Order: sequence, then C-alpha cells, then structure tokens
Amino acid sequence: MVASPKMSTAGWYYAKDGQRLGPVTDLELEALVRQGVVGPGTLVWHPGMGEWQPLERISVTQGDTWNGPGSADSTPACIECGRTFAPDDLVELMGAPVCGGCKPLRLQRIREGLAVEGTHEAFADGKDVVVLTDGALPSRCVCCNAPATTRIRREFHWYPPWVTVLVIFPGILIAVIVMLALQKRMRMELPLCDDHRRRRSQRILSCVVWGVGSLLLLGVSIPTTTGTTKWVLIVGSILSAPAALAVGNQVASVLVPRRITQEAGRFKGASPDFLASLPRWPGRLKV
Repeated sequence: MVASPKMSTAGWYYAKDGQRLGPVTDLELEALVRQGVVGPGTLVWHPGMGEWQPLERISVTQGDTWNGPGSADSTPACIECGRTFAPDDLVELMGAPVCGGCKPLRLQRIREGLAVEGTHEAFADGKDVVVLTDGALPSRCVCCNAPATTRIRREFHWYPPWVTVLVIFPGILIAVIVMLALQKRMRMELPLCDDHRRRRSQRILSCVVWGVGSLLLLGVSIPTTTGTTKWVLIVGSILSAPAALAVGNQVASVLVPRRITQEAGRFKGASPDFLASLPRWPGRLKV
C-alpha cells in the first residue's frame, strides 16, 4: 500500500509508458494509486522537486513531516551532470531539471532523436536492469542508488555463451573467430557515487597488482627453480595473469552484460535499491 504523497498545490506529474502525464491533483493521484495506474515504482514530480523520483520514495503518511526531494531542505540537481544548483539556475527540459552547462548537450540529443534521461530508457526486470540502446541510466549510483557524482563511460561486449564450447572442439582459434563475429557491443555511462567510485578504483588497482605480480613470479620462477616446483609456478603464473585481467575488466565495468541486442542490453550487478527505483520492463522487446 502506497502512502499518500505530500500535498502539492501545483499538481503532480507522473510517467507512464514513456510519456509525461498530468498535472493531477492530490486526490486524483491517490485515485490513480488505488486503480493501479500509478504504483510504488512510478516516477512522479511536481514543481519544486529537484528531479523525478519513484512514488514510494517521496510518499509520507498524512501528518508526517516532509523531508523528501523538493522540500525546503532539498537542493535540486541537474539530471545530466548530477550537480546541485539553486532552483533559478535550472531549466526544465522534457520534464527534467537541467543546468545551463548541460542544456546545449541535452537539446542536441533531443534534436537528433537520441534517448534522453527522464523518458524511460532504463527498466528493472527481476534482478536485471534493461537499458535501451543509446539510452542513459538515471543519475543515481548503480551500486547503492545514492545521488551519482560521476559517470564512467564503458563499452560492453557480449557473445552467445555456447561459443565457449568451441574451445574444446575445434579449438581456441576457431572459438575466437566465431566469438568476434557474433559479439555485440554497447556503450553506456555508469553513474556512481563518490564512495563506489573510490571502491572501483581500489579494486582495479588490486587487479593490476595481481597481474603484475603474476608476471614477476613467472620471470623469477624460470631461472631460480627446477623440477616440479618450476613447472607448477610457471603454469600458475600463466593462468593467474589472464585471470587478473578478466576480473579487472569485470570490476571496471561494474555491470555484467547478460545479453545485448540491437534494441537494448540486459545487465546484472545493479543494487536492489537501484532496481527498485526503476520502472518495470514492459517486455515489448526481446532482450
């Protein structure tokens, strides 16, 4: 049961099927909740709020003190860069606040017909996040759903899992050729908070030390050891170095692609809180 939202004299707007609808009064919004048209994960907004938020995150029971987005203690943020500004320094474009520095970029994306944040580009489907091609994730950390302070551009690669069977027969060379021929790519910016950005950097550094240490061990073991010990160290080092590379790549990517098509990409690794803030995947596209 969704609690009643804070009263808004300016009216509420809500997102449905990629469209911005409203304004509606408080009573009309409550009726939409009862009818199932608006749910806990539905993005809503009213003038004075910093950005669109899921209804469940801004709802309070009648008589409670309002401390959510849009309150007197809240500072609005640009939906593109995530930085906070005074309300007068933001303009509304397609239902979302944008700062002066990001306004030309957002307008250009709109003119070119590219997907822009605030128009349902990312969805939750179970434990996966589904992102439309050229779409953007909302300005919330994918690891904890806190406000994002940075965006990291990554290119994701995916190929059918059955390709790995070809390593056994006919061999690695054929498997690599088929892998390159069938792989799909998708570029995306990952929103992260300061804490998870630091954790990501530390883990990447650990993987670099791991890989370099494996190579140093290989170089030392060849001239200084003999017999079985020598071959154990050589084989272990040879296997350890690419393992460090693979783990480092996964750490850097944060999200792991489960499938990529021409229309969208499906990824695992997003936090439950982040998934709960997204609209549900309608399933019109097979991803």
